[in-house]
Amino acid sequence: ISSLITTDARGARQMCVQLGDFLRASLRLGTRSTVALSEELEALELYLLLERTRFGGRLAIELEIDDPSRGCPVPPLVLQPLVENALKHGISNLLEGGTVRIGARRLPGRLRLEVVNPFDPQAAAGRGSGMGLSTLRQRLPRRYGQAARLRTGADGATFSVEVTLPIQEQEQSR
Repeated sequence: ISSLITTDARGARQMCVQLGDFLRASLRLGTRSTVALSEELEALELYLLLERTRFGGRLAIELEIDDPSRGCPVPPLVLQPLVENALKHGISNLLEGGTVRIGARRLPGRLRLEVVNPFDPQAAAGRGSGMGLSTLRQRLPRRYGQAARLRTGADGATFSVEVTLPIQEQEQSR
């Protein structure tokens, strides 16, 4: 936003409105222990509006969300830190940018979420506290015990994060 203030005041104002929308949605979701994945995706879209302004044509998003997963309960803001990680440690280090793929698939008794992004394996380790993944690693066992998993991995120049959550049939939102 600060870089736009001097070059594009209208764009800076629009980003402030978008930031406000995202923060309000985050606060609203944060009051609940679980939300439907569809609500999580709506909040994520507000976050991505901000990032699309920041990255411009360097950022592409590909959603692969199956319909049965949309009603599944998830912890609020489970995807946003994964996407933020993909942008900070992946897309921002690539001159040409890239595509972040966000997937969700309902499987028997569980929901699998995945965020996949390109990254530069030669890039220096990113700055920052590394809070997104570590916080999620702490949140999942508190909510699900050992039934939830968070796996990360790199394959060449592709980084992926997979979160698997247990879902009981009666838990699925309608």
